[in-house]
Amino acid sequence: MYDLDKLQLLNLAEQYGGEQECNKTDGITIEYKMGGLTWPIELNEGLTGTLDERLGVWRSMKGLYLNTNAFEGEIPEEIGGLRYLRFLWLQ
Repeated sequence: MYDLDKLQLLNLAEQYGGEQECNKTDGITIEYKMGGLTWPIELNEGLTGTLDERLGVWRSMKGLYLNTNAFEGEIPEEIGGLRYLRFLWLQ
C-alpha cells in the first residue's frame, strides 16, 4: 500500500460496519447494513496492523479516514509532512 505514492484518499473507516434503521414518513421501517466487510464483527480480520513512517510517501494525501477499524498503535510523526491533508478522522 505504501507504493501508492499518489494516493489521495485512504478510507478504512467503518471496517466493522453496523446495522442502521430508517423510519419512513409512511410508518415503514427499513433496516440495512452500513459499511463493513462481513457480519458478525468477529469475522472482520483482514485489515489489521499499524501505520508506519512510510505513510510519508503519500505527499498528495487529502483524506485519511481511520475511525472504527482494526488498526492499532500510534500514528507516526511523518503524518505532519502531508501538506495537503485536510481530513483526518480518528476514533
